[in-house]
Amino acid sequence: MTMHPVTVKPSDAIKEALDKIEKGKFRHLPVVDGDGKLVGIISDRDIRLIHPSPLFVRPEHAPAQLLMIKVRQAAVLNPVVIGPEASLEEATKLILHWEIGALPVVDKGNVLVGIITYADLLREFLARDKKS
Repeated sequence: MTMHPVTVKPSDAIKEALDKIEKGKFRHLPVVDGDGKLVGIISDRDIRLIHPSPLFVRPEHAPAQLLMIKVRQAAVLNPVVIGPEASLEEATKLILHWEIGALPVVDKGNVLVGIITYADLLREFLARDKKS
């Protein structure tokens, strides 16, 4: 699990989320409100799907379009979550069942404490395999 992941707010421009994803080489960003409560998650795929098409927007105008589109317009709201006390097996089952790439970890007050990605799970299973 990545503790205290990089986040965005629902009112942030998609451009800001894209910049954070590219800079950090992330695939998912949790979306939190002003109190740190999870409200959604946005992925690089979500951004690609909403990115202005060159068929409709001239390439030189695309950055301006990305400033006008807000994270809340592309994010998955109320995503599947898991608690910090959950097991690795529980996290794996949720990721496989819902076919998602990342699982936000929230406390009982829905405050974001971390994120588990499928890559985190693979690393952990490999580490366990080496120990046995």
